[in-house]
Amino acid sequence: MPIGLISQGLQTRSTSLTEISLFRDFERMLAEEGTTILKFFLHIDRDEQKKWYRNLAVSRIIIDALEGLKMDYPKPEDDLIGVVIE
Repeated sequence: MPIGLISQGLQTRSTSLTEISLFRDFERMLAEEGTTILKFFLHIDRDEQKKWYRNLAVSRIIIDALEGLKMDYPKPEDDLIGVVIE
C-alpha cells in the first residue's frame, strides 16, 4: 500500500510504522551516500497554501541547497564537437 495512504487513515498503525521505518532507513542510506535530502512539512490551511510566500520559501531553500553543492558542468570532450543530435 503506498505510503501516501498513511495520512488518509487507510492503514493499520503497525503497517504505517513499518513503512515509516523503511522510509527512514532508505533516507539514511541516501544521506550516507552523500545525497542531499530536503524535507518540508507545511502545516498551513488550504487558503494559506495558495499564497506566494510558500512558493518563495520552498524555492529559496531548494536554491540554497543546490548552490551549496557547488556543481559545475563537465567540460566537453574534444571528439564530440562535431556530433549532431537530431
